[in-house]
Amino acid sequence: MMIAGGDMNRAMVKVMAALLTFIVGVAAAALWLVNRSSPKVDTTPAPLPYCEVARNPGQYHGQVIRVRATLSFGSGGMYIVEDCDPVSSLSSLVEIDGSGDAFPKARNYVDEMLTDQTEVQIRKVNAIITGRFNGEFSNGCHLPAYHIAAQNIQVVSP
Repeated sequence: MMIAGGDMNRAMVKVMAALLTFIVGVAAAALWLVNRSSPKVDTTPAPLPYCEVARNPGQYHGQVIRVRATLSFGSGGMYIVEDCDPVSSLSSLVEIDGSGDAFPKARNYVDEMLTDQTEVQIRKVNAIITGRFNGEFSNGCHLPAYHIAAQNIQVVSP
């Protein structure tokens, strides 16, 4: 049985159309598989306890750290004051990165954090602070020992 010339052309067109449809379908499925959104995974490291960083300032000096701490707000700025050491005050002055000459604010630390003034109101929150740690900020006994230039502050509880 032979196929006539016109029937051969129609059969060839049908085969080509089916092949083209198959190729387009496979290409669309491949693109969908490659470009589908994968579930977002949190790649940020878990925050360290502040005392871990404060007890090892040389290890973290100059690095961007992520710590969980109690952040105290006063009129002179933000401070981390945690009971990390029975002898030394291992506190940090926390300032938003790029806020300018912030170091003079450390003077208010003595007035607000170390003296008992009832008229000064200090608010405290638990927070996760991400920023560059300065482990060589102060050798003075009445100033914050460290400084954090915060890039992000996330309040986790009031």
